Amino acid sequence: MSEQGIEFTPPISTLEIGEKKLHLTIVGKSEASPEHPNHNEDSFFILGRKAVGVFDGVGGMESGEKAATDACNFILEKLKTIQEPSFLSDVLTEANAKLAENYERSGTTASIVFLEGDKPTVVNVGDSRVYHLKIREGKLSQITLDDNQIRKMYPDEQKARAMQLKLNNTTNLGALSEQELMLFSKRNVITQCLGSGEIAPRIYTIENFAPGDIILVCTDGISDNLTDLQIQEILLHHQNSPQDAVNHLIEKAEEISKLGKERNPRSKKDDMTAVVIKAEESESKQKAGPGETVRESLSKQEKEEQRTLQAGDIVRVQRSSGKIEEGWKIIAIDEQRNKAVVVSPDYQLQKTIPLEKLLRLNHASPSDIPNAENFPELFCILKQIGGLSGTQKFYTPEELEKIINDVIAGNVAGIRGVTRTAGLRETVIRLLSKQTEQKAGLRETVRRLFSKQKKKVRV
Repeated sequence: MSEQGIEFTPPISTLEIGEKKLHLTIVGKSEASPEHPNHNEDSFFILGRKAVGVFDGVGGMESGEKAATDACNFILEKLKTIQEPSFLSDVLTEANAKLAENYERSGTTASIVFLEGDKPTVVNVGDSRVYHLKIREGKLSQITLDDNQIRKMYPDEQKARAMQLKLNNTTNLGALSEQELMLFSKRNVITQCLGSGEIAPRIYTIENFAPGDIILVCTDGISDNLTDLQIQEILLHHQNSPQDAVNHLIEKAEEISKLGKERNPRSKKDDMTAVVIKAEESESKQKAGPGETVRESLSKQEKEEQRTLQAGDIVRVQRSSGKIEEGWKIIAIDEQRNKAVVVSPDYQLQKTIPLEKLLRLNHASPSDIPNAENFPELFCILKQIGGLSGTQKFYTPEELEKIINDVIAGNVAGIRGVTRTAGLRETVIRLLSKQTEQKAGLRETVRRLFSKQKKKVRV
């Protein structure tokens, strides 16, 4: 179990899911709110490779802290003897009864991920969340559904999840309807928690948990301050380091919490807890070829199955300025023209983009490197694929970007430091040539305009 500011990183362990063997790295961290640094109402546990749990106390500082700690300890001990996920609901029901006996006006949320069995199983009460990042798709999904007013207003789970997703990414309250604004303002009012009387724990399973995937379990101190898109970006950026992912999630959430609601409507000072579970394929099954990462050695058919886009997807796009932006939404796909129509997060701008380019920006594979149209797009591809293996070492996306930027800045000899894997060096040379031609063309256009202007003055 964690205490304020304590990080726990157990050894890598092995999880068997069906015929697959996955190595797991699990990292957790909890930080108390600056408003009460000596009290942390959040708590969490990591039970080897078997289970993790996150709790957020309610009902006031001291009572909430005790309720979360008691529930954490009770459930941790119970799970040590449980072998089947079918008993998870019973464990939470027991914990609920125990808290109800000891506390009158306090309780705690609970989100448990049970890692043994055919697939990870989640049991949840309250609004502490479990997310699944499918690394091959680069897409984050919320597994749990908060026990709040959204669930009460939308009995149909699909509609409730659609509303949850919209509010999870809201940063502009002016874009919300009156009803949506009410739901956003009351998103922290939970309808059930451990210790609150009769409860109905929700059970979920995480499908297709694959090598490279990440499970995030967090309290609302993280998910209230950060949008789902921000969480997704942080997990993708630090996909090779669960420790860095946990640290950055808390740092970014704390940064936003200090802004105040006038500058960011999501801003909320709170305790913050995050546990990251990273899956890697068992070494005995990793069969990457020379110069390939394990991700690169996936079958072509398997990759293509993941490279799909559909109306309603939230995607990143590249503006005409070259800047790549998150949060755009596909509103239509023209399969005959092989293009997609997308709108900006505030619904003020609309663009038509070739599907091939959208796929490179959102579901990239190493084979997309030679097709990059500019350096920002190339860097986006490198970030998605998680780096490349050269002849002597593995290069992270950050290392590759630094080397390439050095070449762009004028260190031509530095091109030798760009690996040839997946055609990266040739792509950099091509883009440099294209960039030089564009600059030369711009200079020529300016020269002609200036020349015409001088002639007019002489006349």
